[in-house]
Order: sequence, then structure tokens, then C-alpha cells
Amino acid sequence: MLMLSVANLVMGETNETKILGRTHIRAIGNFHICEDDGNLYGHIFIGFLEFKPVFNLDIEICQDFIKWIVMTKYTLNCVIKE
Repeated sequence: MLMLSVANLVMGETNETKILGRTHIRAIGNFHICEDDGNLYGHIFIGFLEFKPVFNLDIEICQDFIKWIVMTKYTLNCVIKE
């Protein structure tokens, strides 16, 4: 019980800070990279932006901001720089 309380406190503190100025996105939805401009377009059905849950969110990420990406048509795990 004590460990659960400590974990929640630590997680609450990290919600406000970004690691090295980067944002982590983990999501399930529909995603694709446009061949013309190289940008990532998609719709997140359910996912996490850092530690905050997001639902039904349209995204557009410029290729210059993508640091690391693992993507399928329906899943996205991405690190973008600010």
C-alpha cells in the first residue's frame, strides 16, 4: 500500500516536466506518413501524451520534430522534440 502511494506522488511530479525537452506519444489510432511532405498525420483514439491520457485527437507532426518513431498503421510510439 505504501509503495502505491509513493509511485503516485512521483508520477504526479513528472507530469509537468519534459525529459530533455522531448514529448513522448504512445497511442492507438490511425496513422500515416505523407509521401509528399514527410509529415506524420493521424487520429488518436486512445493514448498517452507524456503521462496524460488523450482521447479522439487529430495530430499533425512535422518531420523535422520527430526524433524517434516506431509506427504501424494502428499504433504509434514516438518521441518529438519541442
